[in-house]
Amino acid sequence: MARTSIGRRLRVITGAVVVAGSVLVVASPAQAAGACSATLNYSSNAVVASCYGKTSGTYFRGAATCEPLGGGTTHDRYGSRLPASSGPGSYYSSAYCLSGEELVGKGNGGLGYVWPA
Repeated sequence: MARTSIGRRLRVITGAVVVAGSVLVVASPAQAAGACSATLNYSSNAVVASCYGKTSGTYFRGAATCEPLGGGTTHDRYGSRLPASSGPGSYYSSAYCLSGEELVGKGNGGLGYVWPA
């Protein structure tokens, strides 16, 4: 086994620590991409969705899964298309079920929103 100087070993270890530390401060794509969320509101038969911090020029809309009273095939209904690049709480898109329908869940596969829309 070849002998190395203590100084060389310390430089290698110090370099590894610096590299490891720099990896820890890098933001993940999820942090940089903003967020979307949706809430069920059974009292108004709607899903209320909001997105913020997304790429400029993109849009979102709320999505509700509705079912005819008495049963039948479920389908999704959608709210207004709104900008997704503003700050938190700037825009809310509500998707309503019609009279004669009941809200059975969040639309678009359970997300409650469509982004990009």
